[in-house]
Amino acid sequence: MQVQRSETQLFELLSRTIKDLERIEDDPKTLNFIARRLGNIVKHMKDLRDDLQPRGGVNGNAFAPAMEERLHPRMEAIR
Repeated sequence: MQVQRSETQLFELLSRTIKDLERIEDDPKTLNFIARRLGNIVKHMKDLRDDLQPRGGVNGNAFAPAMEERLHPRMEAIR
């Protein structure tokens, strides 16, 4: 008897939750909020990518265009 009661309560809880989520899903304000948040995430990802790009110059990455001519001979063979 207790199992049936628990299953019934779970079923009712799931049904209410589904209705609530469907209501949220159909709300255009929610969709706008999600779109704005995704836009912010993309902007931060682009900023991070830009920060991680190699810099040229003497102390820059060994594979920067200015340093490319001075690659080790083994590196030339790999390329």
